[in-house]
Amino acid sequence: MAITKFNQSAVIDWEFNTEGFQYKKLKDLPENVTFRLRGCFVTPDQGYGPGAVLITDQEFINIPQRYVQTVTDIREDPEAVAEIKAGKAGFHYATFKSRNNGGTGYNVVFDEI
Repeated sequence: MAITKFNQSAVIDWEFNTEGFQYKKLKDLPENVTFRLRGCFVTPDQGYGPGAVLITDQEFINIPQRYVQTVTDIREDPEAVAEIKAGKAGFHYATFKSRNNGGTGYNVVFDEI
């Protein structure tokens, strides 16, 4: 039924212990190194809009806000969720120069492991 596409993302048990994890910025990780993806979630809007977060083996990684929809799509895709839970998904990032302000931008690239 078409109406089910409007359901909110359910809570996913990533079956991975994140107790004691700290949040890091993407730019604090080494560039072009693949990290195992253990899960992902979207944080609620607290004045700056919702945020996108990836879970690695050791920490939570804040990624650019433009990935909120991508993270939402990943969470709603049973095959992607299964690959993450099986330890078969990862990510790395690459930097780029912004055409708008000349600053450094960050692209997240999802990888199969």
